[in-house]
Amino acid sequence: MKRHLQDEFFESQKNNRIMKKIISLLVLFVIIMTASAADKQVKSEMTKATVYRQNGKITRTATTTVSTGINKIIFTDLETVIQAQSIQVKMSPGVKLLSVSYGINYLKDKEIGKEYKVLSDSVELLNEDISWLAEQKRVLAAEENLLNQNIKLGSTQESVSVDELKALASYYSTRVKAIKKEYLGLNRKESKLKEIRSRIQNQMGQMNVNKSTPVGMIPVEITSNSSKTANFELSYVVTGVSWTPIYDIFSEGLDKNVKIVYKANVVQNTGVNWKNVKLTINTGNPNTNNSRPILNPRYLTPYVTAVVYDQSVYANTALVKGLDIKRSGEYEKKKEDAFYAPMEMVETITNMEFRVDQEYNIPADGKAHLVTMSDYDVPADYEYHTVPIMDKGAFLLAKLTDWGKLNLLAAYANIFLDNTYIGQSYINPNITVDTLLLSFGRDEKIIVDRQKVFSECKTSSLMGNIKHMMTYEIKIRTTKGTKISIDVLDQIPISNNKDYVVELIDKGGAEYLEKYGKLSWKMDLAPNESKTIRFQYSVKHPKNLTLQGL
Repeated sequence: MKRHLQDEFFESQKNNRIMKKIISLLVLFVIIMTASAADKQVKSEMTKATVYRQNGKITRTATTTVSTGINKIIFTDLETVIQAQSIQVKMSPGVKLLSVSYGINYLKDKEIGKEYKVLSDSVELLNEDISWLAEQKRVLAAEENLLNQNIKLGSTQESVSVDELKALASYYSTRVKAIKKEYLGLNRKESKLKEIRSRIQNQMGQMNVNKSTPVGMIPVEITSNSSKTANFELSYVVTGVSWTPIYDIFSEGLDKNVKIVYKANVVQNTGVNWKNVKLTINTGNPNTNNSRPILNPRYLTPYVTAVVYDQSVYANTALVKGLDIKRSGEYEKKKEDAFYAPMEMVETITNMEFRVDQEYNIPADGKAHLVTMSDYDVPADYEYHTVPIMDKGAFLLAKLTDWGKLNLLAAYANIFLDNTYIGQSYINPNITVDTLLLSFGRDEKIIVDRQKVFSECKTSSLMGNIKHMMTYEIKIRTTKGTKISIDVLDQIPISNNKDYVVELIDKGGAEYLEKYGKLSWKMDLAPNESKTIRFQYSVKHPKNLTLQGL
């Protein structure tokens, strides 16, 4: 008993301490809210957004009245991903900034849109209907249970006549059937309503709306020389913003210029939707280390020698992955579907800026939203390119010179020829060659074939060597109605051992780059013309060896 009383005493003391803490917290909360209520809360309007490769810069404006002397103002409903050290405030003449800070309000109820409100109200009404159906089902179940009890009771009573028992059984059967039918009808209605509710809830989920969400706030303390209406401009850097470049490249024929449309996939997840905002796309990154590198002494240390490949031969073709482009069927793209907003391109000291003269709405959904920045009309020379040892297709290439003025970034490009989607390629401007190659895919009207037409193997009894003699033939035929130029590439093996001797016997009029075993032909074909190339080489090696790659 004594032990029980002690436990009750200690439990009472514990509850008292908890209640005191709760009361203290409530008092503190009231004090904080009372102090906040004394500060003037002002909403601002987003006017500009600069999007960097990583992060963004937001510009907002606000207007409010200020009194003479010190004023405390809180700019509310801001992003929760603001970098506090980047906040800048500009004010009307006669108004001076005393202090600025940044915080997050976790108690703010978020304003939801009309569409979401309609859907939310619909779900509430559906919940009421579903609850009413469930209540009706419970009533029917209770009635059926009561009938079952009465029918059992009636069957056990000796005073009940046969006629009464028959009437009771008939009523029971009729009513139970009616209950079952009504129950099934209620189930169907309930199932239908739940299906509708589920669809509405899925749609609400896609809208990514939270009724209560944290919002950023920037409290400022200012002093004014008079009572007036003052204008404020806030700017700051936010995280959760990025963009990636992508291109649409069009060609309408071999006698036409190439049109390059420069676009940006803008992603923002700041917690605040951008509505009617003018965008500036910047190629820089404010988070990049801006300190100049310091050159320290470099000391030699031993290491295991690595294999180094000379990539200079691939420098030109590495610009675009056009030769291994994948065909994707016929996808028609209408020019009128593309919207090109007026744009001003500005070259800053270190970066490029694209100021789009069009207001955009970009929700804070973390998804990519396409923004057109610029388009270029570029002169191009066209030629066909084939490497029949790898692929017997002929690929159309556009050669762009002086392409450095285009300010391109490394990115994927959607290729269109005669308004038909050809496929996707990759542009890499981070090279030092003069000509940019753009592939417009393979042309089925140019037929290329490569065959081994002669092969001979001889053994020398004197030296004990084997000599292989091989002849290849390349046939090119065009069924096009216009003259074409085509670049043909092939190769012969390269020896990296003095015991293996490779000799080019007949290069067939090709330019020969011995270091890489590369053969190249440039030729013109008239409409419906065919041409044949033939080349021959030999490989000699000791007969006790078997070689691959002949």
